Amino acid sequence: MATDLLASGELEEPLCTQLTTLSEPYFTEKRQKWEETLTYWGIERGGIISYNPMEENLVTQLVTVILQYSDRPVTSCYTIVKDLR
Repeated sequence: MATDLLASGELEEPLCTQLTTLSEPYFTEKRQKWEETLTYWGIERGGIISYNPMEENLVTQLVTVILQYSDRPVTSCYTIVKDLR
């Protein structure tokens, strides 16, 4: 499973982000595989975002959420965002 993008905010610690339009029950399986991939490659910070492609201001919402999580304190974490609002 590929990372869709890498974000690095003010902390300059990369956040590997996976974007998906999947919802339950498919999202759960994708999230599990994504976490396994991050662990396998030793990636400490990752985010997976499930979004609705028909959402208004989608790009703005995605950028805001991704940068918000990229600037959080550096710890080993896997962040799951199922709703952009």
